[in-house]
Amino acid sequence: RVLVVNTNDRKKAMDVKSRLMSDFPEHKTYLVYQSPYFKVQIGNFRDRKEATNLQKLILRIYPTGVIVVPATVEYKPEKEEGSAG
Repeated sequence: RVLVVNTNDRKKAMDVKSRLMSDFPEHKTYLVYQSPYFKVQIGNFRDRKEATNLQKLILRIYPTGVIVVPATVEYKPEKEEGSAG
């Protein structure tokens, strides 16, 4: 995932999350609370390269502190064509 903001200001975290949801609706956005910080993360990527591509786009909006972080992500495999079910 891409960590966009790490703050103890809940309102700031919610504002960033709202903007990311608006600017990148194709990616799932997460607000994680790890006392005393609110962390806003975006994306479910299978590899670091995919996450880095989104990181570059986000850096245009938030020029500092945007990093790729390891995470257990949600992954739904695409159905193969011609398979039963």
